[in-house]
Amino acid sequence: MQARHGAGDPRGTIPPGFFVDDDTSGRQLGKGGTLGCVAVLLLLSMLLGGGALVLLLSAKAPVRARPQPASAIETRQPEASTQSPLAIEALPIASADNLSPLPAAAEEPRTTDLNVVWKAKVTSGNGIPVGTACELAVSAVSLDGRLKSALPRLTCKGRVLYDGSHSNPTSLSRTLSEVAGDTDTTYRYRVKLDEQTEAEDTEIHLDSTSGEGRVSSTLAPEYDVKLELDELSSEHTGPALYTSSEGPRPCRRALRRNGVVTKVVGASPVAPGMACQLTVVPSLQQSSGDCYARTRVRCGKTILYGAGTGGFGPCTAADGAIATFLDDEGSPDDKDPMATLDVATRWLEVRDERSVNDDGTQQTSTHTVEIRLDPAPASVPSASR
Repeated sequence: MQARHGAGDPRGTIPPGFFVDDDTSGRQLGKGGTLGCVAVLLLLSMLLGGGALVLLLSAKAPVRARPQPASAIETRQPEASTQSPLAIEALPIASADNLSPLPAAAEEPRTTDLNVVWKAKVTSGNGIPVGTACELAVSAVSLDGRLKSALPRLTCKGRVLYDGSHSNPTSLSRTLSEVAGDTDTTYRYRVKLDEQTEAEDTEIHLDSTSGEGRVSSTLAPEYDVKLELDELSSEHTGPALYTSSEGPRPCRRALRRNGVVTKVVGASPVAPGMACQLTVVPSLQQSSGDCYARTRVRCGKTILYGAGTGGFGPCTAADGAIATFLDDEGSPDDKDPMATLDVATRWLEVRDERSVNDDGTQQTSTHTVEIRLDPAPASVPSASR
């Protein structure tokens, strides 16, 4: 089989057994071409000498390529890949929708420091003159709305009668009740103390709800006195000591009014024309939707309503302020008179019905007191005045 060039190629047909070096710039080597070259070399050898013939033959004689059988030539086609294409898994793209939120930083515990005082005075006893002005101070701390410590200190005219931080009491009961102040963001407190020192040489019993207390000591100089103290402490501006006191409530402010007795019916401890003081303090430990308060009416030295631990009842409010108060149970039911208050009309009524025994016969004593209130708020009454 002969290899052929394309049509029109001057090189024509190439005999079998020869290879073409296309990189010889068109030069061809065949049998006829080789004989011609040998003749030229012989002629040059005659002219130059026999030694040049060997050199020229060594330098110019072409190397004849060995023919290869066609069966030795392989044409390798690229094999089709049997492997599956590489599967590329799509990675999720980060966005605000699929990002996990970072863990919230731990909140710092809320600490509330409280420093309040109650005014008091000596009413009876020995070791300290009657009428001596006293002050009960309490320093308290709450953590996340829970009371952690409360340290009382009672002084009378500069003399320390009791110091809760140094007493090391064996019996201890300290209670602080939080109530509404005169504004939406202020608070006042009731206190109750019952404790005795380890050596049993000093003890104190106080309850500002009843307004009474007693403190005594066998250490020289000895004393044993009874006290009258304010129901409520000095005012504290928030945050509240207890978390239960916070949040929206219908009654957020205490009510204080002065007034005068205008009418008395029956056997009453007060008379017309007597000056009176009204205090209504909402409780903050009730349900957030309820309005519940303690009312106290004092005329002169007489507590007409709210004596002892009484005076509690339901109320209504307008814009956070007390609007009405009602206690429709008399002394036979709760050991306290009945009371009705309407702030809008400035009207307050206290009445009571109680049964008494007189020589074996049962009689009913009834009295009613009406009080006209001033339109302007009053100052906070104090036991020390």
